[in-house]
Amino acid sequence: VFSIREAAANNLKRLAEEFGPEWAMHHIIPQVSF
Repeated sequence: VFSIREAAANNLKRLAEEFGPEWAMHHIIPQVSF
C-alpha cells in the first residue's frame, strides 16, 4: 500500500509542478484533506 501512495504522491507533485500551485490548491488539496 505504501508504494502505491508514494507513486500517487509523486504523480500529484508532478501535476502540481506542471499546472501550478493554484491548480493544486483547487484540485488536489480538497481531495486529500481528512
